[in-house]
Amino acid sequence: MTTPAPVNKNVDYEVSYLRDEDVVPAGTRPLSKGRFMMGRQASAAANSLISKKSSLYSPLAPAGVATAAEEYVLASTSDMRPYAGGPRFGSYAEAQQQHDALLARQPELAGQVQVLSTLEVVGL
Repeated sequence: MTTPAPVNKNVDYEVSYLRDEDVVPAGTRPLSKGRFMMGRQASAAANSLISKKSSLYSPLAPAGVATAAEEYVLASTSDMRPYAGGPRFGSYAEAQQQHDALLARQPELAGQVQVLSTLEVVGL
């Protein structure tokens, strides 16, 4: 595919002929309220992921399911039950820190105790 040769035209003549010497101001144009609302709903801000339009929930949607907050415990590797009725920890890092402290005090437990989520532990 090739580009066609340029055509020389007198553009000033066409512009003045079409506009008939009337000055057409550049800038904003008045919009009706309906067109303004239509344009507002189609704007980039209205269609972003954090806009109200994108975050509304349908009235027909089912109610949300409440779940317990995920916590972590030290558990036995043999049966995945909490080790010695240990406490629950709010984060994995905190549970891992207690796991390392336990292994420092009792090195014979290496490979017998692990950090598990309360969703994975048997018997909670």
